Amino acid sequence: MITTDKKKFLHKKQKEIVPPVTYDLGDFPDFTKKEIFTQHILLQKLLNKYIKGEKINFDFLKLKAEKIKRIYIAASYCDYGCAVSGAYNFEVLVDICTVPILLSEFNCSNPILDKTTLVILLGSGKDNEEISNAIRRVKESGAKILCVFDYEADDKETISLDHKMLGEFSTVNFTLKYIVCCMLSLYLGEKNQVVTELYVKIAIKMLQAFPDKIHNVFRSEYYINCFKQNIENNELVFTGCNVDFAVSLYSSYVMETVLKKRFSAVALGELNKSDLSGNEIAFASNRDFYSMIKNCDFILKIVPEEVDDAVQNALTYSETIPLFNPVLSAVIIQLLAYGFYTENKYDNKETGTD
Repeated sequence: MITTDKKKFLHKKQKEIVPPVTYDLGDFPDFTKKEIFTQHILLQKLLNKYIKGEKINFDFLKLKAEKIKRIYIAASYCDYGCAVSGAYNFEVLVDICTVPILLSEFNCSNPILDKTTLVILLGSGKDNEEISNAIRRVKESGAKILCVFDYEADDKETISLDHKMLGEFSTVNFTLKYIVCCMLSLYLGEKNQVVTELYVKIAIKMLQAFPDKIHNVFRSEYYINCFKQNIENNELVFTGCNVDFAVSLYSSYVMETVLKKRFSAVALGELNKSDLSGNEIAFASNRDFYSMIKNCDFILKIVPEEVDDAVQNALTYSETIPLFNPVLSAVIIQLLAYGFYTENKYDNKETGTD
């Protein structure tokens, strides 16, 4: 009689398998344009995943807001803009001191890490060496960790965007991470009794209508491309304050990626208005911020169409609420950057260069 050891056949529960990335372009000429023009669909999937009824559902993360005393949001490259905007929103909506920090600086500095600290990591995934080093450091310290990754399985430490970038520069990745940071601030803010249940319900209603707001921006593609012809792309400076400065950081990085030139992002309060070169692009996501740029001679203002009926040199969008408006500004920049990208690609084909 043959006997077997049952223990040999006991296996641990397998981790959820991430589905393969699809490489179907559909009717799009390249993945960059596909990612821009399908982001409202990806956003809708994200909202369906984490909004249940009239509630934002991040309960699986097991976060206890009342035990968190400080937050660090660590990110690299274009994700750093999300970290900066997230820090503003966490302080307002959650009432917790929040510090945005470059991932490389987080790894070589001395942040206060203890059991009352939450570290939010924004990035592509755990296979990134800087991210894996940061995760190891946080866990060894006893601090809490939350990862917002492009393409990982959800678990008690991870929110997954279920999207892996294939385009030439970041587009939908920024949009989804920005919205996740907003949702987290609303979720923790309600837990911390800083924002009311009614406020969160209103924000959710605005979120559910948001994919249509993004889709409406696409209808301005032709006008945006026409406006592009007026922009000298050699010395662009992006500016804004608060969350709009965060979009400026994102915009400068995207334009550097596309045009292979150095551009600047300068906080509006630090911009010497007497030295304006006339090649600045300014963002204002609400009426108060718009009043700060209204009379300045910027080459382009990107603002909600409702802030002023007579905005000069402006690209506008139909506003939602100030919390989400900066994403619409970023989508306009994505379309502008794609116009430069296709123009350069065409020129390179004409000259036979890469």
